[in-house]
This record gives sequence, structure tokens and C-alpha cells, in this order.
Amino acid sequence: DGVAHDERLQGDGHALGDDAGGDAVLQGGHRLDECFSSHAVPSRLTGLEPRDIALTRSIVTVALRRLGVIRHVLAELLEKGLPRQSGRLEQTLIVAAAQLLFLESAADHAAVDLAVRAVRLEPKSAGFAGLVNGVLRNLLRRRQEFLDIAQQGDHDAPSWLAQRWRQRYGAPTAQAMIAAQMREPPLDLSVKADP
Repeated sequence: DGVAHDERLQGDGHALGDDAGGDAVLQGGHRLDECFSSHAVPSRLTGLEPRDIALTRSIVTVALRRLGVIRHVLAELLEKGLPRQSGRLEQTLIVAAAQLLFLESAADHAAVDLAVRAVRLEPKSAGFAGLVNGVLRNLLRRRQEFLDIAQQGDHDAPSWLAQRWRQRYGAPTAQAMIAAQMREPPLDLSVKADP
């Protein structure tokens, strides 16, 4: 069962994760937890199964955590940069790249197909479906190269912050700090005593 499913297309054509949480965090200044709470209004998560909400949260979390390297990869693949007036094209590419690069459970063909279909359904980006297909297929062909770049951690922290950390703590410690922020935090479950 691949990560990208047809059921994850919402009525307006955006892929789940495309702006189910990412837009609100990136552009709206909201915390990730706010976007995935049952009280979030408006919510594109309404009516979804809990496993689909969890998947969406996972995709958005990875996309935000690895945003620096994802944008670097997309810049490498988009020779002329992102087209102007292209709607949510960048968000769709970020979500798809996060799945293709960092989510092992992602079915490559399904993630590409879903991104292309999501772009086609939005009037501002519909003309860029071929671009999305080409960019994501090139990403797949060069995946190991991009994973090697991601492993270096050079794009995972803002340059000003990485520079400050290197000056203050030294290069090895700064690199370890950057690597630590890229790891998924462990899950700690506590059972409350019986009432």
C-alpha cells in the first residue's frame, strides 16, 4: 500500500499534506500541532480516517524538518526556478520531494502521480503538470545523489544559524547539533495509573 492514494485528493484538488498543515505553518505562522488539532478551522482533515491524518502529519513534519535540503534539491532540478503565478506548485513539489526522498513507505509512482494530478486540478498550476512530472522523475533518477547531499546536513539549518553555531561551538559540535534536529524524536508513552 503506497503513501499516495487517490482518496487523499481533496475536493479542491490539493494533495493531502499539500496545505493540510504545511501552508498554515509556513505562511500562516501557526504551530504544527494547531494545524492537526480537531479544533483547527478550516480543516482539510475533516472526515479523514485517523491513519490518513497520521500520514499527512508525517509528510508535513518531514517536509518542514527537511525544507532546506528539499528546496536545494528543487533548485537543482528547476534550472529556471519556480514559475511565477503558479499557485501552490512549490508546496506540491515540496510535499512530493519529502515523500520521495525521506519517507520509506512512499510508493514512488503514486507520489509522482498524485502530485501531477493535484497540480492539474488547480487552475493556476494546471499548465505545469508536465514540469512537475519531469522534475519528480529527475529527482528519482538522482535520488542517491540528493540523499548524499542531505546526509551532509549543509542545507538543514539556516546559514546564519549554522555559522553562529560553528563559531560558538566549533564545526563538529555544530554539525552534530544540525544532525540532531533532523532526527525524528523518540516517542515516549506513559500509562496513567488505573483510576
